[in-house]
Parts: sequence; structure tokens; C-alpha cells
Amino acid sequence: MGRNRVPPIPLLITAVPLTSLTLIVWIISVVALRQQLPPSTTPPKLSVPTPYLVYVTPAIPAGAEEQKAWFEKVQQCAQAGVPLVQIRDKVLSAEALAPHVTRCREQLDAAAAHYWQPQQQHTHPKTLLIINGHPEMHIGLDGVHFPEDSLERVSMVLFREQKRQEEKEEEEEEKQRQQLAFVTGVSVHSVEAAVKAAQMGVDYLQVGTMYLTGSHPEKLEVEGTALMTAIDTALREAQLRDRVLICGIGGITPANCEAVLRAGADGVAVISGIAAVDNDVPRTVAAFREVFARLDTASKNRGDACL
Repeated sequence: MGRNRVPPIPLLITAVPLTSLTLIVWIISVVALRQQLPPSTTPPKLSVPTPYLVYVTPAIPAGAEEQKAWFEKVQQCAQAGVPLVQIRDKVLSAEALAPHVTRCREQLDAAAAHYWQPQQQHTHPKTLLIINGHPEMHIGLDGVHFPEDSLERVSMVLFREQKRQEEKEEEEEEKQRQQLAFVTGVSVHSVEAAVKAAQMGVDYLQVGTMYLTGSHPEKLEVEGTALMTAIDTALREAQLRDRVLICGIGGITPANCEAVLRAGADGVAVISGIAAVDNDVPRTVAAFREVFARLDTASKNRGDACL
């Protein structure tokens, strides 16, 4: 099934809590608009080499020295070629976050020349910058990430982005068949939530929690890689898997990421594994890439053996 194809209206309505008549109108509008999207031959909005790595930042610290270290981690990730950086701060308002987003954008764009070479055929010649939980923000960002309890807001953002694309196409006729590059992702902790989000047309799912993690010390039991396998299976059965990328999160390190990827993930997201003060970012990224390369080689060898 193509990535851009949209399920019937009744299916989408069941995927979103019907809290108001306004929301129903939003959903129907999204369906009508997304049915007009170009065919599935158009490259997806989130097109990165898989397996891929995501750096999810901790909250932005208040102290000047701590902030300097925080921004250095972001810059080092971009210089190491990490394709996505997600700013995750549950305290600061959108207004307070805006200058930090601007600074991150400047750092990522400057770092692009360090890693991304013109001869390399990447859909995105820079590290994408995603904001967690602030869909009203747009300037300097490449996408927005939603917590699982905000699924009803996803349709509104998809509607807004499609309207922006239509306006852009009116001005630039030659780009009429291009999809908007603004990426949408959702955190999920169950098969049901994953299927709902995929039906709504998000670009990636962030599945947690894979292992015990210091980011959620209160969580003594985790969903583990079994959830990743269950989500991967459910999306395939629903013919939704080719529309969406799946990323595991929670206590992931180079030592245990292979199990997450073998369970069905396309990538892994890391917080403390990179954010730790004494962490060597280039070395950590290289360690993840070694695992990715080993899995890619093993996959190709299995494919050759089947010929």
C-alpha cells in the first residue's frame, strides 16, 4: 500500500477521540486534502538511511556553562552526521524555546558543511531539527513530535501543513508534486496507539520504553523489544508499515541496540547515552554505526543467499 493513501473516513474517525464537532471537521478536512497528495512514487517526507540514530536532548539548563555544554552536544551530533535532533523540554514555553531553536538551527546549518558532502545523495542535506510538544512552533524547525496523549492534535498539524503546501504550490508551480518537508512524529507505548498514529499519516513512531532508563527513573517495568515486534507486526498486517518509520527509545546503547533493530525498528533514539557529561559524541555515534553496518551487511548476505 502506498504511503500517501488515506484510509476511509470512518477508520480515521475511530483513530481519534471525538471530543468535539470541530475535531470531526478537522479530520474530514485532512482526509479530503491528503487524498489529493501525489502518488506514492514521491519520496517520503522523512527519508533517511536506515538504521538511523536520533539524539533526543534533555531539558535546556539554566546556567551559562551548562547551556554551553548542551549546545555543544547538539553541534557534535550534527558534525558526526546524526540525521535527527529532537529538542525535548517539558518546562519552557514556546516563547522561551524560540531563541534556543534559532541557535540550534544556526549550529546545525553550520555543521552541515562539515559532514554532508554535495556528492552524497541524501534527501535532507542537513540534520533535521524536531521540537517535542510545541506544534505552534515552526520557524527554524523541520518537524514536530507529539506525546502519545496528544494524538488528537496530529490531524490539526497535518491539515495546517497541507494548507501551507497548497499555498506554496500556487507560488511555485514546478513544486506542485513535492510533499512538505515538515515531519510529524508521535511517541507510542502500545500497539493500538501505533496503529492509530500510522492511520493518521505521521512520518515516524517513537516506541518506548525499550530498557530501563535514567530519563524515567520512576518506571520500574518497561515494554521492551516485545512491543517493538508487536507494533511492527500489527502495522504490516494493517498494510501501514511502508508509510512510517519506527524508532525505539529508552536506555538504548551501542551494546543493546541490535536487539531493538532486530525486533523491527528502523532506528534508535538516545538521550543520556549522548547527553552524559563525559560522553565522547563522535565515538558513541561511531559505535552505533558499527552495529548498523554489521546488521546491514548481514541483511544483504541473507538476501544474496536467497537468490
